[in-house]
Formats: sequence, C-alpha cells, structure tokens
Amino acid sequence: KDGNVQFINNSAVKMLKLESSHVIGKNIHDVIHSPNIEKENCQILKAIKEGKTLTIRNDRFFTSKGEKIEIELRVTPINTGNKIVGAVLSFNSIE
Repeated sequence: KDGNVQFINNSAVKMLKLESSHVIGKNIHDVIHSPNIEKENCQILKAIKEGKTLTIRNDRFFTSKGEKIEIELRVTPINTGNKIVGAVLSFNSIE
C-alpha cells in the first residue's frame, strides 16, 4: 500500500535486469522510474494510495542499467473491506 515491492516475477526481473533480492522491500518508484521523475508526480504511487485502477498505454521504465523500456501498464488495487492493503502492477514492453 505504500508502494513497496513485496513480490516480483521472473519476467519482470529479466526485463528490468534486476535481482529480486535487491528489489523486495524497495519502493516501486525508485526501482523503475528515472530519478528525474519525482515521487509526488508518480501516477503509479498515486493510484496505489488512492486505491484506483490505472491503465497507462505509453510509459517508460528504466532497467537497473539505466536503459529505457517503453511499456504499457496497469495498476489494480487490492482491498480488504474498505482498506487498501496493496496493489498489483502488471506491465509489458511495447517496443
């Protein structure tokens, strides 16, 4: 719910050139976005905090090597009752 990574699948690890052990517990914004994009302007974190589904058809993530990947993404909140307990971020390359 705070944007911290709890799980990352093997496809995402491979695409982003990461090691899962270096990602778990870190804020998703810090893992995938350029340092030039401030957290306050991150649509992913905003959707997670507000508990809203978000679809972006043209965004970019950055690999651990700084390489840009053009992606489309969807954030889906996970709710228990009226409480936001997390979210699922799914994405795929559109290059």
